[in-house]
Amino acid sequence: MKILHGTWVPQAEETFIQPGQFCLWVETSEPSRPSRKKAGDRPTHHLPQAALTTLLEEIGIKPPAYRSIEQSIKPYHWLLPTAADSPLPSLELSRYLEQDASDTFDYQLWAVDCYVTPALTTLTLLNELHFIALYNLAEVQLGADLLFWYHYTQSLKQVLQRDQYIPAMRYRELAPASKTRSKRKTAAQKRTKANIEPSAFEIYPTWDLIGERYETELQTFVDYMPLSCTAAFEEKTKATEFYEREPLLRHFSECFLAELVSKTGFPQNFRKKIEGSLLEHCIFADLGNPWTSPEWKEQYQQWQTWRDRITRSQTAIPFHIYFHLQEPDRPE
Repeated sequence: MKILHGTWVPQAEETFIQPGQFCLWVETSEPSRPSRKKAGDRPTHHLPQAALTTLLEEIGIKPPAYRSIEQSIKPYHWLLPTAADSPLPSLELSRYLEQDASDTFDYQLWAVDCYVTPALTTLTLLNELHFIALYNLAEVQLGADLLFWYHYTQSLKQVLQRDQYIPAMRYRELAPASKTRSKRKTAAQKRTKANIEPSAFEIYPTWDLIGERYETELQTFVDYMPLSCTAAFEEKTKATEFYEREPLLRHFSECFLAELVSKTGFPQNFRKKIEGSLLEHCIFADLGNPWTSPEWKEQYQQWQTWRDRITRSQTAIPFHIYFHLQEPDRPE
């Protein structure tokens, strides 16, 4: 039996707007190699790159057009329950193994070969895997983490279909240039001071999910989110720390929405209509060149007022509108 696992992993980049990828890996009842009993190595009960490629091809998973399945597989690091220098099987896999569960364990990082895909293709991937597992089209089963993401993406899809999102702006305050006691400064220090001090902020175009439905659904899924969904990292970390559930869900949702808008084809005449507007900047965002001029800060303040007005109108209306049906005076 093969158990499919996966979760959303923010990429380890220093950029203010961080991208991310969805990572899928497979736990198997048949050891892939002899046990080495070495923490930090690849677990024995997981499919390595070659076997994972074969499985995904057999069940009909289609990678993005610009890559092959094999090119989309890379090692990620997972905090897994570990005892006796060996990761413990998941609850789903333990049903198929004839071994006693350990009463005590701790969490250690293990390198796992994962199939990675952008946020936008995650919905299609989860739909296909759920269909395959539901109708027993292959000897696979969804783990609790992957099943959680399937249900969350279905809920997110309902929000997006109702167009409950708006153009947004992200404000970043920059740290002022540090003052040095030395009167002599290098040319690089002078350039750094000149680049930071006049603006002291950056503004990025993006998108916001709004509405009471989204916030309510988000909090519901935060409560149901398995710990294993917060246990994956692109780079190896020293501390045993998990991601916080709510920021992780928000990050996935915002990345999914941003990719959805940016990958949508718009006719040229539409772009002419919105030329120079905030809508154009958010649709065709250039995150490598944030806004730093005072004019954009003024627009950011105006956008904040507009967003607050929309939010209050949706969540803080002190009355409800309803219709009272009455019979007509003359039914004919």
